[in-house]
Amino acid sequence: MLISDARRTVAASPQFRLGYRPALDGMRGVAVLVVVGLHMYVPFLAGGYLGVDIFFVLSGFLITSLLLEEWRRSGRISFRDFYLRRALRLLPALFAFLLILQAYILLRMRGDEFWQMEKASLAVLAYFGNWAKAYGVDLRALNHMWSLAVEEQFYFVWPVIFLLLLRIRRNPSWIVYALILAIGGIALRRAFMSGHVTEARIYNGSDTRFDELLTGCVLAVGWNWVSFAASGHYATSSCPQCSWCSGYLSGP
Repeated sequence: MLISDARRTVAASPQFRLGYRPALDGMRGVAVLVVVGLHMYVPFLAGGYLGVDIFFVLSGFLITSLLLEEWRRSGRISFRDFYLRRALRLLPALFAFLLILQAYILLRMRGDEFWQMEKASLAVLAYFGNWAKAYGVDLRALNHMWSLAVEEQFYFVWPVIFLLLLRIRRNPSWIVYALILAIGGIALRRAFMSGHVTEARIYNGSDTRFDELLTGCVLAVGWNWVSFAASGHYATSSCPQCSWCSGYLSGP
């Protein structure tokens, strides 16, 4: 079967679409409240750092779900479209925030304080703020932007890696196993680093945070699998993309 025919077969099959899920917004809301409560020193929210973990898991889940939808729909993943969507979603708000902050810096700050904030702004603009914090740089009013840097660094590499995994065309369950091994490896590395590096290095480093994002990726692949099975659609082996999905149903 030609690739174009295969893509038409995929398009004709029942599709999983994430769409708008109010429950996910509810989880985001809970995560925000937990983090805010932590910074307000609410006694029973001492573990509010988990709110950041929830955000990372949700980010991995949502991004991977979108990539899988595109793969199922067209048999391809467009890096241009993916990064353009990310830019349009994140950059306008970031630029507006930094422009307002720059006006305040120019009007109110002088000397060392001025240059510290300028360096912090550049680190945030380059999505490098988490590494600056990891090695002891105080981002001052921009300290909260570290998590955005972690997510953007993940978005930069994950679509490429995920497409490579999809193109191997083996039974897809091995992708789940590979991701679980990667999660375990990162968690072990974080444990071995404890006591040898600063807490800031472990807390802010991308290499010690990607396991949370990958957890969301595993959940997205599993969700897509369950949705595909529930649809009752068993594709033929003549369609590479459908065969990839139906591989879940036949086992390892």
